[in-house]
Amino acid sequence: MDGPVVAEFQKMFIDTWDKQHGPTLAAKNYYPKVDNKGPDIVRGIGSAPEDPYSVIYATFISAIQHAESKVYLSKKLLPETVHTHRSARTVVEIKD
Repeated sequence: MDGPVVAEFQKMFIDTWDKQHGPTLAAKNYYPKVDNKGPDIVRGIGSAPEDPYSVIYATFISAIQHAESKVYLSKKLLPETVHTHRSARTVVEIKD
């Protein structure tokens, strides 16, 4: 994996490390500027049990509601509640 999503995962790791009171990390440039790689939009999304709502669920629903024509999702990655979501202007195709 390359591009900005790597920096997102790095930030999530460091945030979780801090929340779990891990030993202080060595001083380094953990957030260098990263150039886009390729034409796809890729996003890293984290969650924790103490989160007030499911960020991944909200992201799925937002993607479905804002899609211009189609959304392709994998069943293996979806919470059950997303399977029943309907949008009047978007075709949601769930693949095995």
